[in-house]
Amino acid sequence: MNIVNIVNRLIKFFPLIFLLAVGCAENLSEISGNFGVNPLFQPLTVSVTDATLVTEGGTLVFAISISEKLESDLQVSYTTSNGTAIAGVDYTTTSGDLIIPAGETNGTVSVPTIENTTGDGTRNLSLTISNPSQGALGQATASGEISDNEPSVVVDFTTTGQTINEVNGTATVTIRLTGGVSPVDVTVPYTLSGSANPTAVAPADYTLADGTITIPAGQVLGTLTFPIIDDALTEINETIVFTLGTPINALLGPNTVHSILLLSNE
Repeated sequence: MNIVNIVNRLIKFFPLIFLLAVGCAENLSEISGNFGVNPLFQPLTVSVTDATLVTEGGTLVFAISISEKLESDLQVSYTTSNGTAIAGVDYTTTSGDLIIPAGETNGTVSVPTIENTTGDGTRNLSLTISNPSQGALGQATASGEISDNEPSVVVDFTTTGQTINEVNGTATVTIRLTGGVSPVDVTVPYTLSGSANPTAVAPADYTLADGTITIPAGQVLGTLTFPIIDDALTEINETIVFTLGTPINALLGPNTVHSILLLSNE
């Protein structure tokens, strides 16, 4: 048989050969889908997805999935980490190894959250997976959010400033809650400074140091009264500036600075 006859035979039977090749590929794809062999050589991946928002006291559920079925079990490690949620305060630290059985493509990790009596808003944490026994990591970190079930009360100063004559003898600053009352005490730290030169100086012009102001449980106002010293000096007006820090059991409102203009009577 010469070369011309060989070529003619190949041309004649090419459609049949092509159909047979397509049929084999389809069968191989079906078989590989059942047994975890990918004919396109796409790597097996293990991923975790974000949990659905839960109210504090509930359980965050993270789904971990693999990209195809396997003939053997797959093991993957997981651990939680803080975001704005704090382990031991907002949720229970959770870590370990998840087994996804042969023939399955997903499993779940549950993270218990902790009920409290603090109005602390929505917080978040992360779950990270690592060291899969087969395949590679896809999405390795996911987020879970915890919503608050207490009123999100806000604390700040009732006003941003006031004017006092030093002959008054005392000055009072007041903080407030908005958005409801708290079932527990709300405490806010403050620091003192002056905004003009010369500034009021403790203890020469007033008697007070950095400290805290407290709003008792069930109340909406908290006050701090301190002595103003009436000296005999001829001086210009002075200022005392209060700046609020991070509150306990509330969120910080907009009026975080309160200035007292201290008038001299000399």
